[in-house]
Amino acid sequence: MKYFNLPLCISIGIITSYLATIPCHTQIQDYKKELTAEQTTLYEKILHQRMWIFSGGMICAAVLAICYLFLSCRPVYYRISDALLIFLLVPIILYFMIPKCAYMLESMSTPEESNKWFQVYKCMGSTMLHGFFIGFIFSLLFLIVLDVGLSRRVSKPKN
Repeated sequence: MKYFNLPLCISIGIITSYLATIPCHTQIQDYKKELTAEQTTLYEKILHQRMWIFSGGMICAAVLAICYLFLSCRPVYYRISDALLIFLLVPIILYFMIPKCAYMLESMSTPEESNKWFQVYKCMGSTMLHGFFIGFIFSLLFLIVLDVGLSRRVSKPKN
């Protein structure tokens, strides 16, 4: 299987998972409108901290991916897909490993507020999971079909 590449399928799954969360942003905007001034300040602080963590992860990932591209002896196609996976996975891993100073759920004072935040959280989690599997499975199938189709084309004897 010349074109089959598991790291590429995982990378496409991760990209699809990020794109799948776009519809959840309207829920987040609606949620933000109902926050008190204190909660809005906390939300902005949490958002700022998480963006710094993720940005730092992206910088580390870029450095690691570039080093891998130049130091690996694998063929270019595989180096690029591996580097893409490094670039996408490292920020996620660092994001989950680095402790956070505050959580939005801690500022909720009523069950209704907690429920609204949980709905946002649930939307993000479920769409990311579904997006990953859809992207992964479709890319996996595409690469398998591409591989089978091209191998049949190459292996046909000429008359």
